[in-house]
Amino acid sequence: MSTDIKILTLLVAAALIPSVVMFTSSRPGQEKEAEKFFAEGNLQAAAASWEWLAAVRPSEDLYEKISVCYLCLGNKEQARKWLEKGLTKFPHCANLIFNLALLDYSERRHESALGLLNALVEKNPYFPEAYYLRGCIFEAQGRREEARKQFVEEINHNPGSKKTWQKLKELGNEKR
Repeated sequence: MSTDIKILTLLVAAALIPSVVMFTSSRPGQEKEAEKFFAEGNLQAAAASWEWLAAVRPSEDLYEKISVCYLCLGNKEQARKWLEKGLTKFPHCANLIFNLALLDYSERRHESALGLLNALVEKNPYFPEAYYLRGCIFEAQGRREEARKQFVEEINHNPGSKKTWQKLKELGNEKR
């Protein structure tokens, strides 16, 4: 074999090594292992497994799962980090947008949450609980009539929402 062919072979082999390592290093059953950790309540281990998977093959649902783990653990900072990271890779993912709006609401970042929800319902006017959450934000801001309108809109899209019916009932009772 000539020197040129040997060098070319080494260059091709070197170029393929990262791909081979990536595919052979992905442990079979990693997703099932993470799901098992989650079901057992070992949220830190589930998040770590899903983080590893997200580094290897990112997907919308992995970012959502990781952020949910951190939210359940009470670590809003990490949850925000993963939601924002997911939205940089998947900017149109409705679930990530909604979850970030929900996190903003929980931290009383009402204007940010409303901005996210407005963008969400513009893209998907039937997204479950988007109007409900907007109603909750308006209610927290003391904007009762706007809140009531959002709850009615949620009922129009999701008539089975018991919590929305309850909110409407509570707002109706306040008028008496």
